[in-house]
Amino acid sequence: MHGFNRISRLFLKGGMLAASALCLGACGNYAVYKLAVNTSPKSADGFSRGDIASCTVTITDENGGPVLTGYPFPGDSNTHGCTPGNTQEYIGTFSYSTARTSGKLNFQVDAFNANKGTLQTGQTGLIAAQAFPPEVTIPTLTIK
Repeated sequence: MHGFNRISRLFLKGGMLAASALCLGACGNYAVYKLAVNTSPKSADGFSRGDIASCTVTITDENGGPVLTGYPFPGDSNTHGCTPGNTQEYIGTFSYSTARTSGKLNFQVDAFNANKGTLQTGQTGLIAAQAFPPEVTIPTLTIK
């Protein structure tokens, strides 16, 4: 019985090692992009950040093709985010994961007033898609 337990543990460890190796090969082809977003005190048109009622994120590829369009971005749970009358300088961090391993991505954040008029906007510029390291920190974007 003692020998059986020893062999069982050996197979269990070997199986867990094989599963881990398999997951590293199959699960490793993704990246999580983290984009911190700030707002300007006033837009070019003179609107203040207090006029912001909602925000969206749009992601396009290097050819301008849509990857993610108009995704609502309320902000972090730790911030006020894009809250009517209460939008602060730091909106929050937007996270996006993808299995894309080539090409480039452009992140655009738009802030709207209650009538869906665009008040502030900003883009990151093209960022190379990559699968490693799995977390890609993008420099902070300040929308204006």
